[in-house]
Amino acid sequence: MTNHRLESLAGDVGHWARFTGTTTHTKYLLIEGSYKGVRDQKLVFTGSHTYTGLALTANDETLLKYAGPEMHDAYVTNFRDQRAAALAESQYGGVF
Repeated sequence: MTNHRLESLAGDVGHWARFTGTTTHTKYLLIEGSYKGVRDQKLVFTGSHTYTGLALTANDETLLKYAGPEMHDAYVTNFRDQRAAALAESQYGGVF
């Protein structure tokens, strides 16, 4: 995983403030255990949608399902890396 330091513009119309930080936009669901009656599974659901009624029923969204320990474990590592980066950013100003 690569963390990126970003410099962005944000604020109200007519008032823009600069800020820096590490950001991510990921959406995935990890399952380790029973799913649909099958025990001992490792699954990853990832894609463009949020887990809302409209996203699941009306929007044009993408959802991928990966089954297997290799992909699941890679996503677990990714989650832990992102969490560590967020904690460093919030506690120490981040070092990337």
